[in-house]
Amino acid sequence: MKKRTAVICMCFLIVCMLIGIVISGFFQRKIDQQLNSAREMGNEKGGRRNYSERGLTDIEKEEVIKIALNDAEVKKILEDKEYKLGTPFVMTLRTREGVLLAYPTVEISIPKKSDAKLILYPLVDLEKREVIQINYRYSIPPITTEEMRGEEREEAIKIALGNESVKEKIEGLRYEIVSTYTVKNLMTGKKYADRVKIHLNGTTICYDVSVNLTKKEVTGIEELPSCWTSEEEHEKIRKASRIARNDPRIREKIKGMEMRKDYEVHLHPKMIGKKFVVDVKIEIKEPEQTILAVVDPDEEKVLEISEST
Repeated sequence: MKKRTAVICMCFLIVCMLIGIVISGFFQRKIDQQLNSAREMGNEKGGRRNYSERGLTDIEKEEVIKIALNDAEVKKILEDKEYKLGTPFVMTLRTREGVLLAYPTVEISIPKKSDAKLILYPLVDLEKREVIQINYRYSIPPITTEEMRGEEREEAIKIALGNESVKEKIEGLRYEIVSTYTVKNLMTGKKYADRVKIHLNGTTICYDVSVNLTKKEVTGIEELPSCWTSEEEHEKIRKASRIARNDPRIREKIKGMEMRKDYEVHLHPKMIGKKFVVDVKIEIKEPEQTILAVVDPDEEKVLEISEST
C-alpha cells in the first residue's frame, strides 16, 4: 500500500513539473513574441533609430531595466549604494556625422553628499541584450551664498589660517582675506559648507578653504586660477600671452598666422610652489598642433615649452 502511494505521489510531482515547464514555456514564448513584434515594428521604421517614433512596450521596459542592472559596469557603480530607478524611455543622440540614434535607457539616480545626485543613463541594445554605453550627469540643487559675520567669521578665518596645508601655501607671500561665506541650499536653507577665500596679492590666484566650525578643521582647499583681482594683476596674464608668442621658438611656429583666425590662445594662471606662472596654450588649427608654454610674467620669460599634435 505504501509503495503504491509513493508511486502515485511521484507521478503527481512529475505531472506538476511538466505542467510548470509548459506554462513557463508558454509565457516565455509570449514575451519573445512581444519583443520580436516590437523589434519588427522598429525595423519597419528604421530599427533602433526609430524607437522614439513608437515608444517602448511594457515588456521592453522590463527588459531595459533587467539588462541595465545586469551590466557589469553598472553593477560596479551601484555596488553597496542606494539608488532609484526611473521609468525607461528612449534617449536620442546625434553622432559626429549628424546621424540621429535612439536607444532605450532608464534613469538610475544615486544620492551623493550635499543633496547632489549622480545620474546614470545606460543605453541598451535590446536586440543584442547588452548595454552599449553609459551616460553620466550630476544633478546639483540650487545653492546660495551668505556672508559670514562677527565671531563666526573670525573663527572661520582662525581655523583656515591655522591649517598646516594652508600655511604651506601662503607662507612668505602677501595675501588678504577677500571673503568668508556660507554655502546653503537655496530651497531648504540647509548649510553645506563655510568657506574662507584667500587672495595672493600680485597674482590672480585665490585659495578657497572649506572649514568645519563644529570640528574646528579644514575639510578642503581649492585653488581658483582667476578670482577677485586688480587690473594690474589681470595685465600679468595678458602679458604672459605676449611673452609666449614672442619667444623665438614659438614665433617661428606661428609665423605668418593670425590669432583667432589661424590659432587660438588659452590662458591658465596657476601656482608652482610659491611662484605665480601662466600656462599659455596655443592651438594651431592647420595643421592641428598644440604648443604649451609655461610663462613667468614677473621675470618675463618662458620657463618651459612642450608640443603635441
